[in-house]
Amino acid sequence: MEFPKNADVLQTFSCTSAQTYEYSAALIQPALKSLSLSSKTSIRINVEGFMSMQFMVPISDAGDVTFVEFLCAPLAPL
Repeated sequence: MEFPKNADVLQTFSCTSAQTYEYSAALIQPALKSLSLSSKTSIRINVEGFMSMQFMVPISDAGDVTFVEFLCAPLAPL
């Protein structure tokens, strides 16, 4: 993904070197529902390629929230 340096959608971005990993769409698909409901999202990828997606989802008008997390392993290199 590429975003302009002044994009309001990013709160923090840190990357020391370019990385490339591939993931099964079947693993990412269930996270899309949480993404559509979330007010904040955190995506992290470690050096082994494991991707953690955390979503802060509002559950009431009173400001209550819950957190949903998905952990995806990268596809094995071919």
